Amino acid sequence: MSYCDVADIVENLSETKTKMLSNDADASRVDEAVVLKCIEKSASLIDGYLRGRYEVPVEEHPDERILKDLNIELAVIDLYERRGKSAPELIKERKTKALERLHLIQRGVILISVVEKPVNHRVSMAVSVPKQKFTSDFYSEMP
Repeated sequence: MSYCDVADIVENLSETKTKMLSNDADASRVDEAVVLKCIEKSASLIDGYLRGRYEVPVEEHPDERILKDLNIELAVIDLYERRGKSAPELIKERKTKALERLHLIQRGVILISVVEKPVNHRVSMAVSVPKQKFTSDFYSEMP
């Protein structure tokens, strides 16, 4: 599960820039498959950092955008990096800052408000016991 979509990437970069970075054959349109691949790759990275602290994928509270912004940021960086060119200095700084934020979330310095999932309070337990060795018959035969 990703935390953003193609429209978020286009809004962040601009449609023209997204076309240039995503489409190798025809820069007149956004290659959504390429953009989605970058989004999923960055979402997997985010989940990797959050695993162990949160149940992933995290359903972030609608009023917060921490994970969405990180997903957008990392996907944009992936779009630049997939071109094989040296990414602009600003993009390198953005990547460093995004990874630092992920480290802070992982360590619990930055907390994410998650949507509470309903808890199933029904508890079941299976018990296995060995066959009884000392039965009433055993005791009745004793002197």
